[in-house]
Amino acid sequence: MPVTIEDIYTQKYEIEKNKFTPKEAYNRLLISRGYYASFLYACKLFDGGAKYKLTLYSECLDDKGYGSHEKIYESLIRSEVANLKYVGKVLKKYHKLRKISDYKMHLHIKDYDAISAEQHFQDCKERIEFFMKNGNLDFPF
Repeated sequence: MPVTIEDIYTQKYEIEKNKFTPKEAYNRLLISRGYYASFLYACKLFDGGAKYKLTLYSECLDDKGYGSHEKIYESLIRSEVANLKYVGKVLKKYHKLRKISDYKMHLHIKDYDAISAEQHFQDCKERIEFFMKNGNLDFPF
């Protein structure tokens, strides 16, 4: 059976329940799993079966050498929906933090990074869920 987005959210929540040491390795794992849950959830916005379908701006981004992650958040930033522009900007920051967490072992992940990642995780989830239910309505703060 393939892994679902819900499985990745569940995995992140289970990791949170089971803190381990070293703390930095734990934080790196939370950042990575949380980012992928958020990224895959954002990808659902571009599915053919989505209630409010968005345009994936791949043609203009291919020239810049962007990968799938960049195409998703740049497409959200270019959307006409203020809520999704915000999600795109947050996802872009979250992606940068995830790359540091996964690939830059010589850089320390600080408590602030873990706190920021958790805020990014919550923001993306809440705002994507809101859009999926309500479309282009203003997000309630």
